[in-house]
Amino acid sequence: MAFFVQSLATVRLLYLLIEEDGPYKAFERFRRLVGINEYGGYDKNNQLAGLFACYLCLGVWLSLLIVFLYNLHTITYWIVWCLAVAQGSAFIYALFDRINQ
Repeated sequence: MAFFVQSLATVRLLYLLIEEDGPYKAFERFRRLVGINEYGGYDKNNQLAGLFACYLCLGVWLSLLIVFLYNLHTITYWIVWCLAVAQGSAFIYALFDRINQ
């Protein structure tokens, strides 16, 4: 169960950072701050932008963070659960949306 929760939370956080604009375009501004343009391109010499442009690269580091936070069993444990539930609901929504097309 922990693996499933941590995996969903990692995917949700990954999607927030790479794809979504967020409230008040906070995530979009963050991507611009690290050097990613509106088309997802970046200067190849900017390693931080390269990290946030690649979902495979960023996923490794986010999974380490999620596993660490999950195992603290404090408020961060519940944050991981909230991210997991949000991703689970997004997956179910996408599934039903695909079925209804």
